[in-house]
Amino acid sequence: MNIHDNNVPIGILTRNRPAYLDLTLRSLLACKLPHNVQIIIYDDDSDLEIARNYLYTSNIISNVPLQISKKIFHYIPNLMTTVDLYGIKEHFKIVSMEAHLGVLHASLNALCDLLDKTNSEYVCLIQDDIVLIKNWYNIMINLSSHYKPGILSGISFGCAASPCENNNKYIAVKVKWTQAQCLFISRNLLKLVLPELQKLDSSKKCHFDLLLCEITLKYGFDVLVTQPHICQHVGKYSLVEPKKKFNHKGGRYSNSIYEPFVVKNKL
Repeated sequence: MNIHDNNVPIGILTRNRPAYLDLTLRSLLACKLPHNVQIIIYDDDSDLEIARNYLYTSNIISNVPLQISKKIFHYIPNLMTTVDLYGIKEHFKIVSMEAHLGVLHASLNALCDLLDKTNSEYVCLIQDDIVLIKNWYNIMINLSSHYKPGILSGISFGCAASPCENNNKYIAVKVKWTQAQCLFISRNLLKLVLPELQKLDSSKKCHFDLLLCEITLKYGFDVLVTQPHICQHVGKYSLVEPKKKFNHKGGRYSNSIYEPFVVKNKL
C-alpha cells in the first residue's frame, strides 16, 4: 500500500471550543488539500449551548470571543478577538461521542473510526486549536512516505528550529515524545497499539500523546517531528482541563515555523 494511493483522512477532536474549531477549519480549508479528502469532526460530547449550536445547527452565532496569545496574534491572518460563527451542520461530517470520554479515549475512538473509513497507510488526527501553513498536508504525506514512521508530528513545543540555510527544506527528526496537535499515525502501528490503549480504565482521560508515544517506541516504531513545523498551536485553554489557562511563556507554541499561516475570512 502506497500512502500516495489513498488520501489520508483528517479527524479533528473537539469539545466546547467552537471559536477555536472555526479558526482551525478556516485554516484547513485555506490549505492545499485533495478535493476528496475526508474531514471528520469528533465531538467529545460538547455540552455548552454555543458549541452545540455551532456543531449541530446552521444558525449564526454572533460576537463569540476568540482568545489568542499576543505573542502569536499578529502572525495569523483574518484573526479577530470576536467572531461571528456560522453553524457547520450542513458542511462537515460530525461524529458525536455518546458521553464525555476525555481526550485519551475520545482520541482512540476517533482513530478507530478513521481506520474504518479508509484504506490509507496513515490517518491524521488534529486538535481543534491550530492554524496551518498552506502546503502542510503534502509535506506530511511526503515525509511519511519517505521515513515510514509510526508517528509523524507537525509540531513539538521546545524543538530547535532547523537551520535557515536548509532553504526551508522539510525534514523529520526523531524524538521520544511529541504533542498531539497534528499527527499522522501509521495504520500498522494503530493495529498494534489501539487494543492495548483501549484496555485502559475509562476514568483515565488525559496523557494521550505521552502514552501513544511510549507504546509506539515500545513496538519499535519511530516518533518523528517535522522540521520546520507546519502548524501553530493557538489555544489558551486546555482541552483536557478547560479551566486551565496556558502560559505561552512556558513553551506552548512553536518557534520553528518559516512559512506563513493561511486562514480563510469565513467558512
